[in-house]
Amino acid sequence: MLLKTLIATEITNEHVKKIEMFLDESNGFHFDLDFLNHFLGNVDFKPLVDWILSRSSYRVVYECEDCEDQVEFMAKEKTDHCCICCNKIEDESLHEYRTEYKLSNEDIELLRNETIQYYEDKYLLREYEPTFELLRKEREKLIPFLGSGISVPLGLPNWKQLLEKLSPTFAKEYHRDMYNDYTSKGDLLKALDHLKEWSIHINTDDQLKEAIIKIIESELQFGVDEEKHNFYDIIRLNSNLYITTNYDLCLEEFLSHTVGYRAPLCLRDIDNLRTLLEESSQVLHIHGHIKRKDTMIVSQEDYKKLYEDSALMFKVNSILANRPLLYIGFSFTDKFFVDLYTKLGKIVKNHHYIVIANPDLETARKFNKKNIKVVGLRVAETPDGETDYNDFIMAFRTLVNYIVK
Repeated sequence: MLLKTLIATEITNEHVKKIEMFLDESNGFHFDLDFLNHFLGNVDFKPLVDWILSRSSYRVVYECEDCEDQVEFMAKEKTDHCCICCNKIEDESLHEYRTEYKLSNEDIELLRNETIQYYEDKYLLREYEPTFELLRKEREKLIPFLGSGISVPLGLPNWKQLLEKLSPTFAKEYHRDMYNDYTSKGDLLKALDHLKEWSIHINTDDQLKEAIIKIIESELQFGVDEEKHNFYDIIRLNSNLYITTNYDLCLEEFLSHTVGYRAPLCLRDIDNLRTLLEESSQVLHIHGHIKRKDTMIVSQEDYKKLYEDSALMFKVNSILANRPLLYIGFSFTDKFFVDLYTKLGKIVKNHHYIVIANPDLETARKFNKKNIKVVGLRVAETPDGETDYNDFIMAFRTLVNYIVK
């Protein structure tokens, strides 16, 4: 890889980001040394800067004191003679001059490909390359299925964090201990039912929904730089349908910036499956959303009613049977959904995909037995062993770039 010889230290994302910024700003234009040093002035880049200068065409841009209009003139070399005073341009008593450089389109493309290769080598686990290729082939059929992890960069909690943020007050300490135990295991339904039964302030579905809505509305941050979340990357997959278990409407917000407003859908809103699978950029909330409180699924009773409704489940089954899903930020621990998927898998052998950070062999085999192909990404971890969300954002963006290229 060329970059390894042109950067005088171990390559990092910051190095590559600066190279990308330089390429974006200089593409098709002349640049001087000040411009080059603005992006690549660090000593780490000295071999790269030398390479760029050696590969660039150049010209001399100068002004002559004898010209009253302060017009800039161009020449091939500083030893050439001024077109106004006929003295050499390098005579600094008479001229101000600078050398400007320009990389060829071929070299710009070469460096761009080097940055792409860097990210792919860093984030895409090569043992899953057959799955990456299959994803590319099925790109036009993919339906992204979004879990709570995708909204975390916008300030929203994942399911476990949501349970913690509800901060229920219990009269008995052992009731709190049990709630914390459910929370630590990520058992959403048992925690919420336990909360309603034993907490002091949240005892009904309506109170619970209000509390969840308040957390989402108060913590959601739409001003986050687009480089720090993956919503636009998901939209670049250009699917006509997105499915989510999230209550928030983040995806609709970002879709409105690209394809226009899309009203969120719930399962009961679907009256024509063919239309759903053919229209553009629809977002289906299978567990409801915050703008229609009555649609939110927050208890085991709610889940049973939803998943025992044969008409609604026929709609879900039809989607699962006809299109491959790409699970993103989804832990696949939702008991009812997993049961539904498992039952359907015994009848319909359609495959799906799930994006997982640092999957081990056991995890990959477990999902493969369910006909879910693991899309393995190499992602940094926090000191406590959790997935580093910031690094996952770049890893997933690399995956999307690979799929759509």
